Amino acid sequence: MQVSSSSITPWFGTLTSNRFRRIHRPTTAAYSPPSTSRSLSFRLSQRNTSSSFTSLTAKKTRRRKKTFTVTSLLERFTERSIKVLAYALKEAATFKSNFVFAQHVMLGLIAEAAENPSEIGFLGFDVITLEKARDAVRVLNEPMNYVDRDGVYVYEDKPVPFSFGTKHVLTSAVEYSKSLNHNFVDPEHIYVALVKFDDGSSARILNRLGANPHQLANVAYSRLEKELARDGRNPGVLSNGVHKKSISEKHSGAEKNALSQFCVDLTARARLGLIDPVIGREVEVQRMIQILCRKKKSNPILLGEAGVGKTAIAEGLANSISRGDVAPSLLKKRVMSLDVALLMAGAKERGELEDRVTKLIKDIIKSGDVILFIDEVHTLVQSGTTERGNKGSGFNIANLLKPSLVMGLFQCIASTTIDEYRLHFEKDKALARRFQPVWVDEPSEDDAINILMGVRDKYEEHHKCIYTEDAIKAAVHLSARYIVDRYLPDKAIDLIDEAGSKASIEAFKMKKERDFGLLSKNPEVYWGEIRTVQSMLKMVQESKLKYYATSGIGDSNELILDSYLTSAVFDNGS
Repeated sequence: MQVSSSSITPWFGTLTSNRFRRIHRPTTAAYSPPSTSRSLSFRLSQRNTSSSFTSLTAKKTRRRKKTFTVTSLLERFTERSIKVLAYALKEAATFKSNFVFAQHVMLGLIAEAAENPSEIGFLGFDVITLEKARDAVRVLNEPMNYVDRDGVYVYEDKPVPFSFGTKHVLTSAVEYSKSLNHNFVDPEHIYVALVKFDDGSSARILNRLGANPHQLANVAYSRLEKELARDGRNPGVLSNGVHKKSISEKHSGAEKNALSQFCVDLTARARLGLIDPVIGREVEVQRMIQILCRKKKSNPILLGEAGVGKTAIAEGLANSISRGDVAPSLLKKRVMSLDVALLMAGAKERGELEDRVTKLIKDIIKSGDVILFIDEVHTLVQSGTTERGNKGSGFNIANLLKPSLVMGLFQCIASTTIDEYRLHFEKDKALARRFQPVWVDEPSEDDAINILMGVRDKYEEHHKCIYTEDAIKAAVHLSARYIVDRYLPDKAIDLIDEAGSKASIEAFKMKKERDFGLLSKNPEVYWGEIRTVQSMLKMVQESKLKYYATSGIGDSNELILDSYLTSAVFDNGS
């Protein structure tokens, strides 16, 4: 079934934040939604409440309506979610309903799951089928009257709009997705929002089929949690009152995933375009890929001075994986950057840091597709000794990493300076053997210019200015000559960043002074300029009339116009 957001938009309409909305129905129709306590506010009888409802609508329309465009809402919906809405529209038309209610969305969820060959029933419950759900809807809606007084069914051949409650459920699904740091809305998001914010009609359908709605919500939440763990993100605390406790009590006490808590997915950021391109480091990136493809000792360590671009090379690997420019064995890998400071923060008691590292290693091994990147790895290796107040116990975190690295349970990319490598790694021969060095030298001035030209667009967009090629070359040459305690390209990038910041501030000051100067002018000056233009226009018109009356239309009119304009300028100038 081919569906798209464009097929949903005409039926969805515009979401409004007004609580009272006028529902236009045929006067002969006696149809009403399922009798629930929450939907009573929308089933307003035209005979009894037409006048009061009109007055309420008139009062509400005086205020400006806050609208949400359909495009901004549906742009997060995946193809599966779009299919759910399409099936919901189809089910509403099948039941000859004037609106798409929550029970129709429930049928759409079941219909979408039924077409998935790998899905057994709805959310793994084979007792929930589309035909049984339709029968349950018919039984629950049996008191509803779908015909008019003459016994003829009243149904207009037009798109079925979504009810206000359904719009609220779909909006809540989007907000629930945002609370999980997802940039998409799957059917699982819709179902969780349906259980939380529905009027109870979908829950009654599931109860009639012998299923527990909250148990199904646990399954939906578990699938979303697996999606978060796969992306390396932390679910955190849900917003808008939707907490884990509202889904299941057993999730409320669950511990956070150490991988998503202390690491950042560089591959996901690369797919979103949040990582700058890496220029001039193709040799180092290819060398690192070659080491990662080894059977044993497949752990590269980037060695170079501070500022030469070691972290950028790891980000370049993430860019290559996102583009598919790597070996087949690395296509499904994710580069996760460890935040060492966050890992060590608050680890006061003896053994607390070791416990965190142990949990992190278990999560990495369990995921099976993670390449751990540890920037400034010496800060982690030396953290188990005197820096944590253990008074030289001699134990360090490297002893926890060695067994897993020896057995090849996970892969690790480390980076450190040459001095720190000699201080911590060369003394520990067992640890040094697990890593293969990748030397990262300072780029030449020509390579540094190419690097700056590659990242120039990012800084121009940030500072709202333009960097000329001469400015880029000057930044590289001057920083290489006068800043001797740092290395390219870091010091040249800092230089253009500082220059862009200064230029944007000065441009703002100049604009402010110019605007103030225009406002501080005497109004007589403006009126004088206006009178000058008016007199010139009057002379031009007179010259045209004079020329047309004497000699007709010809090229000589330019001489007359020039003479009049010249005299007008000199007269006003005097």
